[in-house]
Amino acid sequence: MTMKHRARASRDLTFPYALLQMFYWMNMAVTAGYASFFLLGAKLTNSQIGLLLATGGLLSALIQPLLAAFADKSSSLSVRFLMMLMSALLLVCSLLLVFLFHGNIAAVSVIYLLAYLILLLQQPFLNAIGAESIDAGRRLNFGLSRAFGSAGYMAAAFLLGQFSVHTGPVLVPAGIAAASFALLLSSAAYPKVQKHSQQAGGAAGGNDGVAQSETPPAASRSRTEAEGSIFSFFTRYPQYAVALAGLLPIFIGHIYINNYQKMMHDDNFSV
Repeated sequence: MTMKHRARASRDLTFPYALLQMFYWMNMAVTAGYASFFLLGAKLTNSQIGLLLATGGLLSALIQPLLAAFADKSSSLSVRFLMMLMSALLLVCSLLLVFLFHGNIAAVSVIYLLAYLILLLQQPFLNAIGAESIDAGRRLNFGLSRAFGSAGYMAAAFLLGQFSVHTGPVLVPAGIAAASFALLLSSAAYPKVQKHSQQAGGAAGGNDGVAQSETPPAASRSRTEAEGSIFSFFTRYPQYAVALAGLLPIFIGHIYINNYQKMMHDDNFSV
């Protein structure tokens, strides 16, 4: 391999990013796809499971814009670090679920809700890692990487379905632990990519390579914060808001099929 080909390969992040996508969606297959299977085994009712999952989705919708704004403003916390932190928290939650499965129902419910919420909060950061890498000039085939995610979801759902027949619902938190640990390792191994603003700041520095630090006027700061608010975003891009509204029924049907299919199956066979 020539030096040119080596340099090109070192800039290509398709495979490292594909691993992130694969392990994340494997975790989603276990946590969301087998939520009713595990929670029914933990003695929750169908209505309680539906309320728990709905609460997780609602909290995610409320927290995601705030967490994204915090990540954008923070200069010390990278998106990769936040992915690692949330993966570690998921790992802790899954281990607690293993030990508390036959214990307190309330504790199991709260911990599973927290794990489901963290997993939902991870998704925009997973996409942000890919966007940052492309923005930094690194080669990344997003479509191919996302295909790895779909393959991982399929593999995890199939394998868990085969082995859970013999092990029971306790295999679900074990699967969450394995996928979270793999996602933690792949996030730690993912190459560091500078934000676009950091690169621009370094280029704007003097001959010594140190970026000049200037405090923007108060009017400029307030205008920037206003432009970054979620309400101004939908005002500037109304077509995007319409597209999101059209996608909502699709995801509602997706939630019904994934989370309530096991409930309907059990109800039919219990008659």
